[in-house]
Amino acid sequence: MTNQSNFNLSRIIFLMVLALVCTAMIAAFLFYQASQPPELGAFPPVATALENLMKRDAAKGNQAARGLDEVESEYDSSHVRFGDRDEFPVLDKPEMSSIANADSFIDGNEPVIGVVIAGEAKAYPISAMGKHELINDVCGDVEIAVSWCPKSQTAIVFNRNVDEDDTLSFSHNGTHYRDSTILYDRRTESLWLHATGQCIKGIRRSQQLHFIPSRITSWQLWKTQNSETTVLNGPKASGPAGTYALGKDDDQQEFGVSIGQGKDTKFFSLAALDNQRVVHDRLANTDIVVCFDAEGRFATAWENPVARISWDKQEKKFKDDGGIAWDHLHGKPLESEDAQPLKQIAATIWLSSHWKNFYAAPTSEETPANED
Repeated sequence: MTNQSNFNLSRIIFLMVLALVCTAMIAAFLFYQASQPPELGAFPPVATALENLMKRDAAKGNQAARGLDEVESEYDSSHVRFGDRDEFPVLDKPEMSSIANADSFIDGNEPVIGVVIAGEAKAYPISAMGKHELINDVCGDVEIAVSWCPKSQTAIVFNRNVDEDDTLSFSHNGTHYRDSTILYDRRTESLWLHATGQCIKGIRRSQQLHFIPSRITSWQLWKTQNSETTVLNGPKASGPAGTYALGKDDDQQEFGVSIGQGKDTKFFSLAALDNQRVVHDRLANTDIVVCFDAEGRFATAWENPVARISWDKQEKKFKDDGGIAWDHLHGKPLESEDAQPLKQIAATIWLSSHWKNFYAAPTSEETPANED
């Protein structure tokens, strides 16, 4: 009897140990699976909770005007992690190549992010940006961050000086919020939203990065318009990360141009701009003019135009109301060397559906105000 009892007890103990071992193995396997990042070129679906929040907020208006407590809470519960922090190799002050050396590594039709500051022009190919998505650089003695978000198809250049003596350096957090890349500054590890340039979490919460006007266009057109430009030379990304979808006529219905930043923002569909070419409007109680370059598929925007600009279909030129040809790239008359340029405003190409994730419904999407 005693032997039988001992046998039963031993069997029970053995089964309990076996169950514990199996449980531990299953838990270890699940932890390993969860810790594996997806491939860089793969975009995971947005969480269902985030989709519901986006639908709920569709009628609430401007995301940029929402309370930061609500934004931070939503980020904490709904952000999507697609890789480890710093998984993308962010570049700091990369070496640039001259036009003379560029033809060996970049095709004329390849899209580039172009920026000009104080006469210095720099270009960053989208294919190379897909490898890094973020670059800390200097242009025209201004510390800038060039940020590329493949999901929203937006390239935004920020001024890294949040204060006069406070220059930040940014890196990639490995997360998305409402399909926008999340950056973090290396000094405080505060989180910054690519789409708006706002800090949404951390010590610097509520601070705002200033947009610097830039544009996406072909390398051929960029180097023609900026003969002294330099260009980033680096490895290229394959797949969605290094691809810019705009370029075909049938794509323009999905894209538009966002003028300004923060709560002072307006949106115009490319279809409307392509038909109109010039729009006079008001932004934050300021007169503005938006000019669309049909060849380059980009727009430039300027504050307080001193004359009314229009598009001359016969001569295929922008002209003011005095018949003088107008330079839409530099914001001044072509025939006046000494004329002071107008103040430029950021004009950012967006996928329309993604722009609506952060800003009010685009009242100017179909019919621009003050038509010419």
